[in-house]
Amino acid sequence: MSLKSAFKVGLCTFGLLLAYAASAAAETPNLVPGLQSWTEAAGGGTLTLSSSSRIVYNDPRLEDTAELFAENINELNGMELSIVQSSSPQNGDIYLHLTSGLPNIGNEGYKLTIGNRVEIRGNDVPGVFYGTRTVLQIMKQGGEDRNVLPRGEAIDYPAYRERALMLDTGRKFFTVDFLKQYIEQMAWLKMNVLHLHLSDDQGFRLESDVPNLTSPLHYTKADIQELVAYGKRYHVTIIPEIDAPAHASAITRARPDLLHECPNLRATGDLDLTNPDTIPFYRIFAAVRGGFVPYRGRRVYVFHEIAGESVGVAAGVSGDYGRGGRSRLLRSRRFVPQLHQ
Repeated sequence: MSLKSAFKVGLCTFGLLLAYAASAAAETPNLVPGLQSWTEAAGGGTLTLSSSSRIVYNDPRLEDTAELFAENINELNGMELSIVQSSSPQNGDIYLHLTSGLPNIGNEGYKLTIGNRVEIRGNDVPGVFYGTRTVLQIMKQGGEDRNVLPRGEAIDYPAYRERALMLDTGRKFFTVDFLKQYIEQMAWLKMNVLHLHLSDDQGFRLESDVPNLTSPLHYTKADIQELVAYGKRYHVTIIPEIDAPAHASAITRARPDLLHECPNLRATGDLDLTNPDTIPFYRIFAAVRGGFVPYRGRRVYVFHEIAGESVGVAAGVSGDYGRGGRSRLLRSRRFVPQLHQ
């Protein structure tokens, strides 16, 4: 085969691959995470949003979702869509609709229909919100103007109740703005839990009245309140963790009298749970009040000092037993319940 013929064959093969890829993309939008199901509209086709398109929502509980969606669209393609509360959408609109009785999708699932307009229906606000994340991902791939959507219908819901990310701010401090960007990216991927590891041997990142405890780089109570509120808008729950009784050098540097008597554990900065002052100290700086609260099928403490009662942050104390073997694990299992006695 001549070089010219080989080039033609290669070019033809490449064209077929592109055509196949385009066909596959038309059949199922390329999203992360992938849709549970997608049915292309009969005859295919696309819907192009314009400056006259509106975001219409049928329930006042969706107002914040609609406003955030409008902000995100503006950031994505520069379009400034008006927002209207109504149950009568027009062609070309994006309709956010709270309903009831959509089967098998729970409160985080949604039904997306793209025809003469876009309709996102959900049994609850989180489901509609995640539908807006899907539309944004599709729009980002919708041509140079990022305003083209394939006609079809999607049924989507999460495969897992908790889609979580843990960020270790104890070892490395991250700014509030960085964490906000993380929250946005998590919501883009439909993740819903951000676990902040706020203390370790390297630092204690929360504002505290305990002398010499708080690291120079830390979060104020106002910072945590701001993050929790930001997460709530993006349907991301913030779970702060205070690591103990191991990985606690930042704490025992401030309270060396609470160091373990065992030489090996003392060298690693572990708290001594047999010291009668340890649990009372922990109660003081963690300000544990209100007892256990339900969270996604489990029970966790609420740390009111961290974020204030009005915020209602779910928070946990690590059961990390560190470097001391099984006996440390057994003592750690008794540690968390003792905090609230």
